[in-house]
Amino acid sequence: MLRQEYDAIVVGGSFAGLAVAARLRGNVLLIDRNEIGTEQTSACGTTLNVLESLGCLDSVLQVYCNGFIHTPSRTIQYDLLYPFCALDYQKLCQTLYERSQAKVLRANVLGLSNGYVETDSGLFRGKCIVDASGWKAVLASSLKSDFVRKSDMSFGIETTVDYQGEGLHFWCDSGLVRPGVGWFFPCGKQARIGIGSYNGHTGLVPNLISLLNRFRLQPAEMHGGFLPCRLRKSTIGNVFLVGDAAGQCEPLTGFGIRPALYFGTKCGDIVQRVIEGRMSLEDGLKQYEGEVGPFRRYHTFLRWLQDNLMSLPDAPLTRFLAFISWRPVTHHILNWHRKHSLLEVTFPQ
Repeated sequence: MLRQEYDAIVVGGSFAGLAVAARLRGNVLLIDRNEIGTEQTSACGTTLNVLESLGCLDSVLQVYCNGFIHTPSRTIQYDLLYPFCALDYQKLCQTLYERSQAKVLRANVLGLSNGYVETDSGLFRGKCIVDASGWKAVLASSLKSDFVRKSDMSFGIETTVDYQGEGLHFWCDSGLVRPGVGWFFPCGKQARIGIGSYNGHTGLVPNLISLLNRFRLQPAEMHGGFLPCRLRKSTIGNVFLVGDAAGQCEPLTGFGIRPALYFGTKCGDIVQRVIEGRMSLEDGLKQYEGEVGPFRRYHTFLRWLQDNLMSLPDAPLTRFLAFISWRPVTHHILNWHRKHSLLEVTFPQ
């Protein structure tokens, strides 16, 4: 069987893996079963300053400055302190890939075997190994069988339809899904409409059709999958974990692009220092854990809100959402979010 050695091996060719690969120089292998920029699984929305910082504004499809929360009894409007946007998944992935020097291998990754990344195309060894394989965490799961727990997962599906609109729209309505949320992200001449279940329920097609019926729309091709809603270990053995593999997707909001890009960038810089011999692998793993550590408290709080707030009956939930949509309260919450999340960091190009 084919055996090759690399300075670094990155498993997963979406945002997290590409953010790592874009920071690496050397003999680097990027493995994914799909072509880069295909197989979109999320609504692909993030704050505009992420793409500004990355120099990727050409991937923006539409910008939002306000949002709407729909409950059974009312629609609540709120202002955004920082613009949000929908993005072109393929374009952003391809831009990040073009910044890397990685060799791409299209193959199915089976796990780690005696220090080698095992694929259906051979065995590959790397001085540094990064698991950015998404919620399945293929490498980490091969080292620890119970690493992925379905009880710590949400699930969502989405379709893209020909429909135009303005603003971010969310549905908190037990008639659609509970605990969970529906969403409407306009993106130019189309819109991404989806349903997410916080308890990981997967039979959401009827729920999505119910939401589409409110717009008199028919579903097109659907995509989606599981979203981790609890932060996992950021390293296991000698493997770095980034993005959904590390559970870095935010609970409640489901926003995972910014954490994936941020921690992917941090991980890539650390791995590069290990490759160059300026840091030992052991020290690199410890430093990466230290980068993720401060994010845990914020992440835990969002998980608490997801478990408690979104299980309320419609009437008290509506009253609470109306209160926090009051401008002074909204600004206070969003300021807190900006300070405790990753909104104030920048991404080097």
